[in-house]
Amino acid sequence: MKEEIFRIDNGQLVLKGQKIFNSIYLQVFAGETLGIIFDNMEEKNAFLKLLNGDARLSYGRMYINEEVIESSSNDDPVKKNIFTITESSKLIKQMKIYENIFLFHSEDIFLRSGLYRKKTQTLFEHFNIDIPVNKPIPQLTNLESITIELLKAYTLDCRLIVLSNITSILNTTELITFFELVNKLKSKGIGFIVTETFEDVVFEQTNQLCLIKNGKTMGLFNSANLDRKMIYQLLNAKQPDDSYKDIASEAGTSSQQREVVLSLNNIYTDVLQDISLDIRRGEILKIFYMDDESKNDLIGLLNGTIGTYRGRITVNNNSYSASSIADAQEKGVCFVEENPTEVMLFKRLSVLYNLCIPLSNKVNWFWVKSRYGKSVIKTLDQLIDPTYFRKPVYMVPPSIQQKVVYCKWLLYSPRVLVCIKPFSITDVKVNQITEQMINLLADRGIAILIVTSNWPSLSDLRGDTIYLKDGRLGL
Repeated sequence: MKEEIFRIDNGQLVLKGQKIFNSIYLQVFAGETLGIIFDNMEEKNAFLKLLNGDARLSYGRMYINEEVIESSSNDDPVKKNIFTITESSKLIKQMKIYENIFLFHSEDIFLRSGLYRKKTQTLFEHFNIDIPVNKPIPQLTNLESITIELLKAYTLDCRLIVLSNITSILNTTELITFFELVNKLKSKGIGFIVTETFEDVVFEQTNQLCLIKNGKTMGLFNSANLDRKMIYQLLNAKQPDDSYKDIASEAGTSSQQREVVLSLNNIYTDVLQDISLDIRRGEILKIFYMDDESKNDLIGLLNGTIGTYRGRITVNNNSYSASSIADAQEKGVCFVEENPTEVMLFKRLSVLYNLCIPLSNKVNWFWVKSRYGKSVIKTLDQLIDPTYFRKPVYMVPPSIQQKVVYCKWLLYSPRVLVCIKPFSITDVKVNQITEQMINLLADRGIAILIVTSNWPSLSDLRGDTIYLKDGRLGL
């Protein structure tokens, strides 16, 4: 008989007067993994608060080890039994590896450093982990950091480990290594919850899949027999949006010539070996990379961080070499970074201001002539509700923030837009908008280069796919 370690029955949650969950049900067994797909980021973040012990259900019951969690409990069983690992490391950089692992085990950890260093070495040997015990925390790779966090959870005797958004920091090879350790921990009776992008490692590494939409559990599915089409239907992942078609049709893209706008010819760097590719106007080219070194050099060629190379790069048949991202933008190559709403938007400035920043570098006297701002609103009012334009970015929904990121470049109209891991976030609605915006930009004649290590995110997007591994391209 399976041993239940975690369960939520008819869970309801209200945060800051807003009802987030209306009726959620889920169950995790020892030695198994439950994958959870959330319809939006707000629900996912609220769920993580529950499992971090930072929120309590407003109604319904939560069980750990088949015992109900009382809201008045002083000895918090949530914090004691559940350990959460996200893309942001919780390791203390000033401490050593063994101090991070055994920090809360004993008050004499700093007095008996030799003992705990030896315990760490034994732990590494037991799980076949090849990390130097004395390696400084700041020098750890992403894989090494979350490996240390997994071992910390194990030594704390946590029954449930939650993994959230780890695919945003690990490539495919690293994920395989990481889940080898996860499976070893599962064999010791630890249960896992994985919240990731739809069609990601959720499917490959879970025993069951839970779909939560509009605050309710829509279904629990056996991952081995999963009907993905049914999941898509439940998520409305392919629901058409006519506003995108209207914007695209204004450009008259059907008559555009398909000339080459970006060309890399026989490029060599310290990592890249004989890289050649062409991207035509309005084309989407998807590059699936298998190692970070190759990806970093490819991006570096275009944004100016790699200055030394052999070969020739052209944009619109003109020789291309950028000294910085700003220089690249001026020469027609723009970028959407990973997690763009966090790194590319000024959250306290208005939606309209954020939209206009790139355009202001292209149009003289932009800020002193109000007609330009009015023109931007008129151009985008089919994509963005006009009530949002004057609001600060932090006050608008994630879906609108994502539109702002891409609409900036729709207005600016570069020759090439490089999108770095555009589907690495875990909000299904935002990913849907991202796909629609990429298609819209391509329909407007902008060449799109997608560089990602997340293979499933490429499967439904039009365009050719090529592979980048060990510095070489392949079909």
